[in-house]
Amino acid sequence: MEFSVRLKELRVEKGLTQRDIAYEVGLTPNSICEWEKGRSEPSSDALKKLAKIFECSIDFLLGISDDFGNVIVYQQTDGVSSLSVDEQKIIDAIRKNAPIYPVDWITMYAELPRYMQESIFAELKGMHLGYKVSKNGKAAKNQ
Repeated sequence: MEFSVRLKELRVEKGLTQRDIAYEVGLTPNSICEWEKGRSEPSSDALKKLAKIFECSIDFLLGISDDFGNVIVYQQTDGVSSLSVDEQKIIDAIRKNAPIYPVDWITMYAELPRYMQESIFAELKGMHLGYKVSKNGKAAKNQ
């Protein structure tokens, strides 16, 4: 099976859009569209990211092997060793200060395990308190 066909099948099977894949790989949705149409192919770096997203081997992605493979690789983040694609997406967006639409944020947040929701809430609460302190400190200096 060709890479373009396999990529589209895996993407649809996971319920992801070309935009979702582009975000994860760090490219534009147009790049993913070109891959799925067979007009271009990803770099080795992009292939590694795709293998992580789809939890399969690069050989499977390229159609070299029909064996899906049992490759499960998650980037370790703050002591958490097994993050889903959505969990990693939220953490990466927060770290990069990438714009997330409120609806996307609420959807991703709602799908997180409770312990991650509590961790994010605690972090936001700390940031808010820090903001209030800095704002009050500036106001006190101006008086």
